[in-house]
Amino acid sequence: LALHAPCHQNENMAGYRSVSLVFSAILAFSVAQTDQSLPNYDVTAHGDRCLYSLLAEKPEGGCRETYSPQKQLMVMQEHINNMDEAIDKSEERHTEAHTANRNKLLEEEKASLTAENEIKEIEIHTEGLEKSNDNLNERLQEQTAKMRQLQNQISTLSTAISRLLDEQMETDSDPAGTTGPPPTSAGPQEPTGTSRPTPTFRDCSELKKEKPDEESGVKTMALPDGQEYTAYCDFTSPNGPWTVIQRRQKADDNKQVDFFKTWEEYKTGFGDPSGEYWIGNHALHHLTGNTDYELRVELHATGNDQAHAHYDMFKVSGEESNYQLKLGRYTGTAGDALYVHRDQPFSTRDRDHDTLASGSCARAYRGGWWYAKCFDANLNGEYSEDAEANLSSVSWVPWRGYQAVPRVEMKIRPKQAEASDSLP
Repeated sequence: LALHAPCHQNENMAGYRSVSLVFSAILAFSVAQTDQSLPNYDVTAHGDRCLYSLLAEKPEGGCRETYSPQKQLMVMQEHINNMDEAIDKSEERHTEAHTANRNKLLEEEKASLTAENEIKEIEIHTEGLEKSNDNLNERLQEQTAKMRQLQNQISTLSTAISRLLDEQMETDSDPAGTTGPPPTSAGPQEPTGTSRPTPTFRDCSELKKEKPDEESGVKTMALPDGQEYTAYCDFTSPNGPWTVIQRRQKADDNKQVDFFKTWEEYKTGFGDPSGEYWIGNHALHHLTGNTDYELRVELHATGNDQAHAHYDMFKVSGEESNYQLKLGRYTGTAGDALYVHRDQPFSTRDRDHDTLASGSCARAYRGGWWYAKCFDANLNGEYSEDAEANLSSVSWVPWRGYQAVPRVEMKIRPKQAEASDSLP
């Protein structure tokens, strides 16, 4: 529409120009018919007659102009000239407007072409980015596949290393080449050739009940399935007797018991009941599986700095449930560090039952325990120079954080009919 508007305006100007030419032609014709000998006098009125007069000024008395052919022709010529001038100015304005509109349209077209070029450049750039993205995705998939291969290789190597370590440890612990499960304890042995009476007590409480004068120490007893086991009986601590199921104490490196053991070792038990030891998961299950027991954990630092945790129910399920831990209500001064370990199965370096999506708590924190993700208590951890830095120390987090606890005892007793809510 903007392009066609000047065309219509030009047509109008041509029409006006044609009209002007017609009037000019009429004027020329009229001039030709007019008597050129007549002077161009003003016509004035004298009385009741109007005469031609050569007076430069109209006389007073009411002379009035009437008709003068030449003067009318001059007036018409002036009107025609004015019309031509107006047409010329209009054409000039229309030409300027047309030129401005044309320039504006050209600028708009130029801007449109520029935008189209920019869009094309963006499209080309986008195509390049898409190709680059496709290439990156392909490389990422290749790297992911390589990472998976590496993970599989690492897993295979870890398994092989674990087997080698186990074989090495078995070789170190059995230099004579004999095989068989480790003993449940390193307690006193009977001389060769002597007989020992078959024990009839299942725990330290029964033993003390039958032998009131018995003193605290390492005792041999029998589980309900008839298997003998050795444990330390504590007859002096309050609210006893207690059967000690675990003891840790920091000692010289050559005397420190290694608790980074296998599943079978934790099952049968290891260590010396007069020092550091684990009674064994098999014994824990057969003691607590069908009888209600209580658990007391005693933590000793330096001097009089000590704390305890008491649980009014303690039960360990069978091996088919991976020795799952069951606990009752907590009371004490150490904090309920075993809360996160409730209902957790037991884990060792070669049997991982923790709730981590990947990795092994037992391997990472150097122990065997009812790990979750991973622990608030790690009483079967290690005593070493870098244990605290590695968070693998013997620790009870609510009490002393990840600092190593120098001495720990876990002990159990049959549940009392009227047990105190806060044992000392």
